[in-house]
Order: sequence, then structure tokens, then C-alpha cells
Amino acid sequence: MTIRLTKHCLERLAERGVSEDEVLNTIHSNQSYLAPDEKLIFYANIPYNAFWRDTYYASKRVECICDYNAATDECTVITVLAKYF
Repeated sequence: MTIRLTKHCLERLAERGVSEDEVLNTIHSNQSYLAPDEKLIFYANIPYNAFWRDTYYASKRVECICDYNAATDECTVITVLAKYF
């Protein structure tokens, strides 16, 4: 599968505390669901054990919101979300 990150996605990585490697690993984990708007959402819970914005968190959940084209096997990552817990 070809994975492409949009400019918007790349801009959000740092502000949400997610690395490009975490995005790729999340997509390759193959844990996903289809959103009501037909976007494919890949997700992974990742051990974190660090501080984010002055609060300690043991884990974070990375969600990659994607457009997937089955004909070309291309995944375009529109944006990335991070939830710390």
C-alpha cells in the first residue's frame, strides 16, 4: 500500500505529539473502521509513559483519518488525532 501524508496532516503531527513513524505503524497495524463519511480510520494504542503538556500519560491513542483508494491501493492520510490517557 502506498501511504501519502497531506500537508495538513504534516502540520498537525508536531502540534499533536505524533511522529511520522507512529502514523505509519498505526496504518500497518491494520486496526481500522469505516467512519460514516466513508473515511477509513486506522487506530493504535501506544505505550507512552511520558509527559504531554505538563501532564503524565501512560498511553496514547493515535488515529489516522484516511481516504483509501482500493483501485490504486493508495492511502492518503488527511489528518491525525492523538488522545492521551
